[in-house]
Amino acid sequence: ERAVNPRCASWDFTAAGNRGNWTTEGCETEDMGNRTVRCRCNHLTNFACLVDICTRTDSCQPLSRAEQLAINIISTIGVVLSLIGLTLTVVTLLSFKILRMRDTTKFHVQLCTALFFMLLVFIIGIDRTPPSYAYGGCVTVSAL
Repeated sequence: ERAVNPRCASWDFTAAGNRGNWTTEGCETEDMGNRTVRCRCNHLTNFACLVDICTRTDSCQPLSRAEQLAINIISTIGVVLSLIGLTLTVVTLLSFKILRMRDTTKFHVQLCTALFFMLLVFIIGIDRTPPSYAYGGCVTVSAL
């Protein structure tokens, strides 16, 4: 991995409605080369050097269509395998009387069912939400 775009920042406890956030105000970033950064800040608080992580060897360019397609296929296969595994788990837990009688089985069935529907909503809806509505769609799905 390669760190690019180093920025010196401090933690502002009052930012973002008192939830806190990083700020670069009052800090100057000096790139010394050889993977070294010097931060010069005019106040004392919690400091960090924030960087963007780029795993590509050339630069942080957007993914090509082939790479996006590969990621989509791998993700879809992973979700489908998870759905199959969750289904088999619920069927197994409900098929055997000795397992059905345990209190923990109810919990596991409910957990598997919730995960199943979460993955189902994800796989059905991931390509149906335009980027301009992505935040609202994510909030709605997580509220469900």
